Amino acid sequence: MLWNNASAGLWHYFIFCKKWTMQKPLLTILLFYFISNALGQSGEAYAKNDITKDSSFHFKTAPADSSTVKAIDSVVRGRYFKTGILNDSLHDFKEAIAAFTTAINIDTTFTLAYVRRGICKDSLNDAAGAIADYSKAIAIDPACKLAYVNRGIAKDNQEDYNGAIADYDSALSIDSAYVAAYVNRGISKDNLGNFNGAIADYTMAIALNKKHFIVYVCRGISKDSLHDFKGSIADYTKAIELDNKYLMAYYNRGMAKDSLHDYRGAVADYSKAIELNPSLIKLYLSRGIVKDSLQDYNGAIADYTKFLSIEADDIPTYNRRALAKANAKDFLGALDDCSLATHIDPGNATAYKIKGAVKYKQQDYLGAIGEYNKAIQIDPLYGEAYRSRGYAKANLQDYNGAIGDYTKAIDINPADGDAYYNRGIIKIVSKQQENGCTDLKKADALGHDGAKKLIKKYCE
Repeated sequence: MLWNNASAGLWHYFIFCKKWTMQKPLLTILLFYFISNALGQSGEAYAKNDITKDSSFHFKTAPADSSTVKAIDSVVRGRYFKTGILNDSLHDFKEAIAAFTTAINIDTTFTLAYVRRGICKDSLNDAAGAIADYSKAIAIDPACKLAYVNRGIAKDNQEDYNGAIADYDSALSIDSAYVAAYVNRGISKDNLGNFNGAIADYTMAIALNKKHFIVYVCRGISKDSLHDFKGSIADYTKAIELDNKYLMAYYNRGMAKDSLHDYRGAVADYSKAIELNPSLIKLYLSRGIVKDSLQDYNGAIADYTKFLSIEADDIPTYNRRALAKANAKDFLGALDDCSLATHIDPGNATAYKIKGAVKYKQQDYLGAIGEYNKAIQIDPLYGEAYRSRGYAKANLQDYNGAIGDYTKAIDINPADGDAYYNRGIIKIVSKQQENGCTDLKKADALGHDGAKKLIKKYCE
């Protein structure tokens, strides 16, 4: 049950982890995955043992002594426990809680019933109730590693990561080879930004069980956080070897390849993820962004359009599609997308800036300046809009105006090499050779590709 319930959230993390940065859902999933498997097996075995007693027990002929009463109670509690498991698997958590509660009323030391009831309470977002049940199970049986790990999960979901780690430590003190505790402790460490510590825990879990493909993905994600993209790609690849239909591994590997500028490899991985789940709309957006990097503008437009067919109010994607259309020389389409974006949000400065860029490409410099003015009015600290307005003014030979805009862009962002470069050119054209060379040298120091050539031509 918990695996199915959690898997819906699992998609969210992998789809958002780079472009949108939503990490929490993954953690919940992995916590539930490992624990539910272990607990489900233990619980089912326990229930079946009780039912077995039922088939061999003769109520009418049994002597009415204390051992008989205990045997009857054991059978009955087992029935309610099994009913709780069934209701849990059907996501009827309230009925499951009622059944587990009845089992507990029959036997107040029924450790597994407290743990299972705690999981159901967690599913209903009753974290305090869940923690109370896990704590009761631990009080009854201090060696119940399942209770410690599940309490750690509940604490992790409450962002009490240190408290969660303490519980995982306790579980590992009971069983030093407990894979679930290592994985979940790694997740909590990752949440605290202790990526090396997380990697160490995932590595231990993998050493104990090399078949858990999800753990390779966990480790890959922590490696991504350390910018070890080659290492993360190796982990995602291993996960795919273990399960070649594991969508999230393809998606995360695509993102890591994107980070290494292997855009074609990224597109291939995103395309495989789409093949596995064509209805997962965020995949199209990610693939479109990478196609943009490959200058496959028509391909990018198709992917953005697919995404917008579902997410019709997503302004950043209208902006991206507008730029792709402009690069594909569909200027009217680009302007339409900008208008759609500003219709949804009239205060979207980026859309006006893009609209200005489109008009600039059409050599409508006055029109471009008008759009940049709107962007700057909305966001007076929009450095790129000042720089872009500077380009337009320079093309109209308003050199003083251009220098003023480049200067403003530099004031906002002193590391804007393009602004230094263009201001340097305008100063040289305006007979301010020395100041222009100073700007070009600054642009070169900031890594501008074209600065060296102009320095050699005008400044040496």
